[in-house]
Amino acid sequence: MNEVAAARCLTAGAAASLCCVAAPAFAGIWALAPTFSASAEYETNPLLRPVGAVPGTAIVANIGLPAQWDDGARHVEISPSVRLAEATGDSPIGANAYYLSGIVYVKSDRSEWSASLRLGDDSSALREPAAGTLLRTDVRERYIDTSPSWAHSFTERTQATLQAEWQSLDYTTPDAAQLGLFNYRYGTATAQLSHALTERTQLLVLAQASRYEVPTDGYNEDNYSVQAGLNGQATSLWAYKAMVGLSRLKDSTSGATTSGDLYLLSVNRTGLQSTWSTSLTKSIQPSGFGTLAQAIEADTTFQWRTSDRTSYSGSARWVETTNSFASFTLANRSYVSLSGAVTYRATEIWDVSGTLSWQRSATGATLFEIPASGQGYGIVITAQRRFGRVKLT
Repeated sequence: MNEVAAARCLTAGAAASLCCVAAPAFAGIWALAPTFSASAEYETNPLLRPVGAVPGTAIVANIGLPAQWDDGARHVEISPSVRLAEATGDSPIGANAYYLSGIVYVKSDRSEWSASLRLGDDSSALREPAAGTLLRTDVRERYIDTSPSWAHSFTERTQATLQAEWQSLDYTTPDAAQLGLFNYRYGTATAQLSHALTERTQLLVLAQASRYEVPTDGYNEDNYSVQAGLNGQATSLWAYKAMVGLSRLKDSTSGATTSGDLYLLSVNRTGLQSTWSTSLTKSIQPSGFGTLAQAIEADTTFQWRTSDRTSYSGSARWVETTNSFASFTLANRSYVSLSGAVTYRATEIWDVSGTLSWQRSATGATLFEIPASGQGYGIVITAQRRFGRVKLT
């Protein structure tokens, strides 16, 4: 199952910026690149319920019509898309969805600038962010994601990047409040400075500020963090990244503040036929209680191409989330997932893939919760049709 949070990270294009940058671009050549895919999905326990699990099935079609323009220094893309779904049971695919996204990208000798925007009307399943557990399906939501960024090279060894992101999520279900669902806003600003110590090693310094709001009840949290570390290429195949830092959170409603440490360690191997990566991360998440929710996450992924037509991929993920206040444990959750997929290029224009997955979520004893766990299996069969680019004059 793909996480809704992850799906939202596939953003593209800022509509306001499109007007500024795309206007002279219409004198050039635009190209259309239609996409189509269809899938059948089945999951034994998509909500990961301890008892009373109801299998979910879905037949899904995704249609996209991205329009692109590029002259080497500038790139503009506008992508309307639609998802058509027929779902039963506790399927994580709620119903039909509609999206409009776009991206603007401009580069010069020393700088690169981009902006993206995505608008959506979706009904994918709502997930608990700390552990990825599904809470319910058929929750209609509208969202806006936007992300401008700017990168500049001061010298051949020193570069800086500024990036911002803002998300707005509104639930349109009439009884959303009774279901414990609220409207959310999340904004973050990031500044990163990198300096090449050697030909293979970079020094990274990163500062970030974020704000999490629930406008419907006036709650908000401000989080500030700073990190430093190294990004390096050990050999022609192996790369690594190591970061450590501190985070400070303030609950603007109560005025309470707290702080915690965070880190990232990742290793990647990239070959001609295979890629492999693994990472260990400690992060800070909004808790809703004026304290830090600390999550430790381990991820491993691989891709292996055995021929021009066949490739394999897999992933493993483990997340442990804890949150405490004084001597009380407010949250204690774990989430584990394993998945494997095979993709076969049947013809020059058709790909067929199959994915098998297993997931388990568990809640430990806390001040408000009793121990519980649920697990389930899933299978997805997908066929994707590739179309050639159609140039427009």
